[in-house]
Amino acid sequence: YVTFSALPFQGDFMSRLQATVVHSVFVLFLAAMYTSQMLAFNGSQDGTCRLASAVFWAAWGVLGFIVAASFFAFHKSCRWLLSSALIRHIHTATMHYHTSPEPPLKLFLNDGGLIECLGLISLL
Repeated sequence: YVTFSALPFQGDFMSRLQATVVHSVFVLFLAAMYTSQMLAFNGSQDGTCRLASAVFWAAWGVLGFIVAASFFAFHKSCRWLLSSALIRHIHTATMHYHTSPEPPLKLFLNDGGLIECLGLISLL
């Protein structure tokens, strides 16, 4: 990854902070999944199952919102999501290419691989 900033240390610190926030959301998602599973298996009351269901769907909602918002990184309010390697892997898997007048804080550079050997970049 190449970091873009007038002050490299400030850019590196900000991108690490932003990536930590996104990674924390993923960790909290896994913790919420574990909590909802424990509530569902150990709870015998109807209220416990409803709580487990609420925790489960809230966790999926937050994770879905973060991932969906990362595809709108051309807007300044969502730009910080591109600092996460997890989001970058999701974008790579879906073959999403970020286009914006301003570069992201971190730019992923590669040699082209099979896409470049097939000439697909020149066709786009």
